[in-house]
Amino acid sequence: MIQLTTLRVASIAILSCAPCGSTASAQSTQASTPINDAEDRGWPRQFEAEGHEIIVHAPQPDEWPKFEHITFRAAITVGPKGSDQKTYGILRVRADTKVAFEERLVILTNRKIEELSFSNVDAAESQRLMSIVMAGMPHERPLAVSLDRLVAAMDPAKIDVRKVHVSVTPPKIIHSDKPALLVIFMGKSRFKPVPDNDLMFAINTNWDVFLDPAANRYYLLDGHSWLTSVDLDKGPWTAAASLPAGLSRLPANENWNDVRAAIPLVPPQGVRVVHVSHEPAELVVIEGEPELTPITGTRLMLVANTESSLLFDTADKQYYLLAAGRWFKASSVSGPWSAASGALPADFKKIPENSDAGHVLSAVPGTLAANEAIILASIPQMATINRADVKVVVTYDGVPKFLPIEPTTVQYAYNSPFNVFLIEGKYYCCHNAVWFVAPTPTGAWLVCDAVPKVIYTIPPTSSKYYVTYVTVYESTPTTVVVGYTAGYGGATVAATGVVVFGLGYLTAVALEDDCCWGYHYPPCYFSYGCGAVWYGSSGGYVCASSVYGPYGGAGHAAAYNPATGVYSRAGYAYGPNGAAGYRTAYNPTTGVAAGRAGGATPYGSWGRSAVTNGDEWVRAGHSTTASGTVGGIQGSGGGAAVTAQGRYGNGATVAKSQDGDLYAAKDGNVYKQADTGWEQTRNSSTGTHPASASTTIATATRPASQALPQTSSELQQQATARERGESNTAHASEYRNGTAAGVQPGRGARAGRGPR
Repeated sequence: MIQLTTLRVASIAILSCAPCGSTASAQSTQASTPINDAEDRGWPRQFEAEGHEIIVHAPQPDEWPKFEHITFRAAITVGPKGSDQKTYGILRVRADTKVAFEERLVILTNRKIEELSFSNVDAAESQRLMSIVMAGMPHERPLAVSLDRLVAAMDPAKIDVRKVHVSVTPPKIIHSDKPALLVIFMGKSRFKPVPDNDLMFAINTNWDVFLDPAANRYYLLDGHSWLTSVDLDKGPWTAAASLPAGLSRLPANENWNDVRAAIPLVPPQGVRVVHVSHEPAELVVIEGEPELTPITGTRLMLVANTESSLLFDTADKQYYLLAAGRWFKASSVSGPWSAASGALPADFKKIPENSDAGHVLSAVPGTLAANEAIILASIPQMATINRADVKVVVTYDGVPKFLPIEPTTVQYAYNSPFNVFLIEGKYYCCHNAVWFVAPTPTGAWLVCDAVPKVIYTIPPTSSKYYVTYVTVYESTPTTVVVGYTAGYGGATVAATGVVVFGLGYLTAVALEDDCCWGYHYPPCYFSYGCGAVWYGSSGGYVCASSVYGPYGGAGHAAAYNPATGVYSRAGYAYGPNGAAGYRTAYNPTTGVAAGRAGGATPYGSWGRSAVTNGDEWVRAGHSTTASGTVGGIQGSGGGAAVTAQGRYGNGATVAKSQDGDLYAAKDGNVYKQADTGWEQTRNSSTGTHPASASTTIATATRPASQALPQTSSELQQQATARERGESNTAHASEYRNGTAAGVQPGRGARAGRGPR
């Protein structure tokens, strides 16, 4: 019978990480090739202390409640440096977490080793090994772990997921068998005069559309070429033979740079068919008849000659279209389309992830990709707000006017571009994911300590619903901790079991009836009209721009600032704090990164002096003075390693060792995967023998075929999760570096293809 010695470690006071430029950092010897210590360089990792090598294998998370504290297991080996003698053990750690979404990292702080178990090792030897581990992995050093690695290993059943009943009613779906584009006006087409010009420009579309009143002719900029028509809605649109003189007299500012760059006239290589819609819609362009490619292992086929996510099921003879996380089906690509999210054929779960259709798995309930998307969408992005440094100036079009949000007691300001609410005589404003409160609708606005619970009863049918994803977590007299989840950026976990873009409730009627169309566009997400596709490696939904517009799709294409009386186009909003571009964003308040409909943190607009968030905290570790030293080590077992001493204490990445990949099972034993199955590692009995004799490696005496089924199943799940985490981490890195196929940072993606 194997003796199991467990040490429970008391809490230890944690020291803060030394700031960049501190004495400790400044004295570090610079490496010839600087490294970024704030990164996950892979697993296992090697640490050294007291003449010993400590190898820690990839963390296996058990719990991550509210994404504030994590508890994980890890297989560990400890042995004299340069020797092949090792003792196997299991490390159990609890740590606070800081999630840096842009860096795709989780920084573990306040780490506490709660248990360190060595099978068949006596208490004295276990205590000695514990002291070595503590010396090699000091608590005061933060540890960087890939976000994608942890998400892949998490059980979604243990995550508090907020699911919403969204609309899955098909939008207007337009099919074209020729190259085409879709110009969406949010409601009736509206034009305003170009300053000091005789031309007018469209304010409620993300395309560059101009009206020459004198000639009663419209001009549409498609790339670097111009199309023209006398009928905005019906067309036909043809190549422009000449341009109105007013286009050469546009204001010389960034707001018009793209248009001025397309002057003088450039004849188009070909004229795309122009479809105009006054409601959110999707365009499916299939050049000619559908060309079908089999999807291995399924009865499904991928429509290869389209950029839409379009599949054909040979069993039920239906086409399936994925749009904004929702599925629609039809017997013909011309429709009519009906909702299909609730009853997808079983073969959808069998789609290989490495196939051209693999990206759709995030929209197939129950798949690993869908579960990972749900977890990512549930993790809050948090920041600490310095009260004195954060301000907001709320403006109205005339006297503040409020309307009720049925069926709640909340009222909202409908003649303001800001999210202002009236609740029991007080006014609340959600701006850039920060809540403010004031005694009057015009101020004075202060950072809010707590938000009334009634705010979170705003229904999904309201255009203000997305503010319910912004939370005040805690406060002090000088700071407030705030955060938001993906719903604030439009990515919502639907009751169907997948992440969708937008709520899908807005219709053309709602757009026409919305009283704020006369001066500003409501801060909501229209779901359709951008070709939004979820790519976990990019951090959220990616919008195609080829057929939906040069600025990322339908939505907040232009805005009006009542304080200045200025309309702006192409997603440039001018406010009290200056100009802020959001060309590809649906909502300027979220600070969305270029090319993504729901990604980057908005807090950067406040400046570092006002806000500290996880991303900035991580970037502080990028200073070359904090990189530390790098050196190469050749392990006695043939495993190459690189050691590094840095502020994050990440240790060295062990490329490969003779032990392979080790797993810490819930039964308290360490296992490794062999060709014949799972093998349990075992340490020899130490008794009173010296440490060198107690570290002999022995393989399991129980054959793999006799392993406990529960343990074997658990280990296989862990192995699958570890492999996915490694792959997802690599894909996320490729995306950030701009090397991923189909997607580049700051640009749109082909709607039907993407990195995987």
